[in-house]
Amino acid sequence: EPTITTVYNVVVKNKNGCVAEDSIEIRVKSVIRVFIPTAISPNNDGINDVFYIQTDRNVTRINKLVIFNRWGDVQFSIEDTPPDDPAYGWNGRFGEQKTNTPAVFVYLAVVTLRDGRQLTYKGDITVVYSVTVYLRFCYRNFADYLVFYFEAGCRLCSAEIFCACFCSDFFSHR
Repeated sequence: EPTITTVYNVVVKNKNGCVAEDSIEIRVKSVIRVFIPTAISPNNDGINDVFYIQTDRNVTRINKLVIFNRWGDVQFSIEDTPPDDPAYGWNGRFGEQKTNTPAVFVYLAVVTLRDGRQLTYKGDITVVYSVTVYLRFCYRNFADYLVFYFEAGCRLCSAEIFCACFCSDFFSHR
């Protein structure tokens, strides 16, 4: 069961000295699955914290992964690493400094396939730190109506995100 395109040669010889030979080429067409995320949120919640290349068994090495900011400065660079390992990925930082977010970066990745070919991938990645949101359920009793409403806002900057209200005819439901 070849994993790459292979030629098999067969030579046979009978007891009278007659020789026959033949060859067959087995072509293996692989579907190459490479997943490169378009966004990360490196806030240490365990979800999408690291930008790394995820692949199937057809990719054997990440030859190069370079991430640039919008001015073309290198923010992150690795060479000759295994695929599918977040330990070799980018955590959204430049050294020990957090990136200003939200921000868009571009990447260049070169991977090696198990048949020896190299593929180049280019794209962009957005880095966003998620916002912690609070949700509060409130009500007020105004004579004939009981008013329910929700308030939500950002715990970091106290900005109000939305307020959804609905009313109930309090006395008609007694």
